[in-house]
This record gives sequence, C-alpha cells and structure tokens, in this order.
Amino acid sequence: STLANAWTHLGTNVRGWSSGEVVFSVNPTNCGISEAALYDVVDRALNAWNGVPTSKLRLSRNPVASTTTSSDFLDFLATDAPVIVCETNMTGEGADPQSIPGFMTNLRTNADGNITYAGIVLNAEPGANNANLENLSSSEISITLAHEIGHALGIGHSGVQEALMYYSISNKPDAVITEDDMDAVTAIYPKSDFSGSPMGCASVHHETSPREQLPELAFLALFFVSLVFVVKVLAGARS
Repeated sequence: STLANAWTHLGTNVRGWSSGEVVFSVNPTNCGISEAALYDVVDRALNAWNGVPTSKLRLSRNPVASTTTSSDFLDFLATDAPVIVCETNMTGEGADPQSIPGFMTNLRTNADGNITYAGIVLNAEPGANNANLENLSSSEISITLAHEIGHALGIGHSGVQEALMYYSISNKPDAVITEDDMDAVTAIYPKSDFSGSPMGCASVHHETSPREQLPELAFLALFFVSLVFVVKVLAGARS
C-alpha cells in the first residue's frame, strides 16, 4: 500500500529541533575539495528543504567556518551542532569508505524529544575512489548531504524510490524533495495557522445589513436638513 512506502520518523520520541530556524555549521578542513565547492553543495542541500509552504522549517549555513573536528564531533564535544565535518579515516569509524559517501550520527534529544545534537560526517578518506568527495560529482554530494540533513532533522528512510529520503541516491539527478519528503518535514515542523494575522485565516469580516444602517442614514438626513436651515437663516440675515 501507499502508506507502507511512506516516510518514517527517525525515532519514536524524535520531535525535531525546537526551532524551525536551524543553522548548520561546516568545517571545510580535510575535505579534499575546495571550500567554495563544499559550500556550494551544502547550500544546495540545505535549500532543497527550504520553501515547503506547509512547514515552518528554514535551514541555513553558518557563514563562519567551524573549527569543530571530526573527533570533537564524534566525542560529543561540538558546540556548534548541527555540524558538517569531513573524515579521513572512515574505516576507523566503522564505515565502508568505498560505498558510504557520508552519514548522520550522534543524534541526541532532550526529555521533550527535541533534537539537541547531531551532525554529518563526509567521506574524505584517501584512496576511497568510489565514495570519497574527490571522486563524486557535485550533484552526488548535494544529494548525499540533503539525505543526511533529512536524518539530522529527525526524518527516517522512505520507501518511495523517488524520495530524497529513500536509502539510495541512484537515479536522482539533483537534490530535489518530493511530496513524500514534504509530508515528512511538514509533520515534524508544521507551519502555524496563526503565523500572520492574530485572528488567523478564520478572521470574520462583518457585513452591515441595510436594517443596521438605518440609524446612520437617519443621522445623515437630519444633518442635511439642519444644514439647509442654517443656510436659509444666514441668507435671511444678509437680506
């Protein structure tokens, strides 16, 4: 069924970050590609999740480069989470460097289920010719990042092959979210119905009926008669 293929939560108690404004920090050190190239794919990945009309979520990149190392992040010492770092020893972290371009890890939540810590580790291991950043196209990196960002936001895998949160990045030309991805981010980061007018979309605009207008019309008529009387008196006084 369709429901069987839909998006999933990353965990039963994960409610997402407490704020809809989430800023990702990036450490470009040891990534194997230029800072400009890295920032470009990060921005593309973040923007893929922005603009969902039914969600309050807005992602951005911290313009100041992070100094958090991969080791610091993995040891839960990062002070600028969520953070994106590059790892030159994927093997040492238990990840296959020939098949895994990156992964989200170390997600922590508070008692309310809000995410307080998470990050993404990108493959920069030398010699990992199939999956390190140097050997991936910019589209492949941005798709990978967008997928892992989804996990860092609290979204699990989807059974819809076209979805960004499907487990494989194959057959995806770029980081573009689908309706299934939109449903996921809307469920976790719903847009408030009262974000505009204090009365929301249910504001009532009262239309005055002709009967209710009678007192106003009577007052205007009386004013007009009085004005005519005054004019006549003044005219008689001058003659």
